[in-house]
Amino acid sequence: MLLTQGFARTRTLLFAVGLLSLAGNATSAEVSTAISPTERHDPYLNDDAWINDIGALLYDDVDGDGYFSGLSLTVDADSSYGRYEVYLIIDIINEFNEVELFHTTRRFDIYDNNFSDKYRIEIDLVENYDPGLYELQIILVDAHDDQILDQVNARDFRNLRALPLESRDNQFVDSPVVDRPVVDRPVGPANDGISVNEYGGSAGFFIVLLMLLNGVYRACSFSATETAGTIKSKK
Repeated sequence: MLLTQGFARTRTLLFAVGLLSLAGNATSAEVSTAISPTERHDPYLNDDAWINDIGALLYDDVDGDGYFSGLSLTVDADSSYGRYEVYLIIDIINEFNEVELFHTTRRFDIYDNNFSDKYRIEIDLVENYDPGLYELQIILVDAHDDQILDQVNARDFRNLRALPLESRDNQFVDSPVVDRPVVDRPVGPANDGISVNEYGGSAGFFIVLLMLLNGVYRACSFSATETAGTIKSKK
């Protein structure tokens, strides 16, 4: 009876987590499709590590003119073996095909084809970017010897193409603007025209896992208490 109740509560908890996951995926898919769907990148430049997928989200169109001052990138990089320390170089290309260093991330780890090690970069364009359609180029670099492992652009992933961007100094709305702090010093030179936050994915995955295990433990403990009370009342 105890095991049956415990498994029943566990199935209920897993079902609820599954529904939340599906809801989150639906929202992400809708946003990604609105920008442009991603394509698989093939072939890779290096067999040691490569960029598997890119997610892109635009935000902060304060004046409603269709140009955004916020860009969130999620990069899923994989390696052919174990832990691999890497960093990213992100270039931005304007409508005149002029290439500029956009941002160099701090170092982070990737693990085989682990889905939980995705790396997210939120970039707020503060100044010096006129309204226009921009493209991005993302370079995956070995953190130990600075060797280029992989490189992708708008030909590999369509959501890096024709991004309607502008910096905040071109959004003509009288509203207070609070700059986001830079989380860590990047590997390469900083771009004074942007503000950046970076997030690794592994910690978030383990937090969710711990919450799930805690819920299962509490469900089983509650079932044990109920059963003990029933046995005691019968005596």
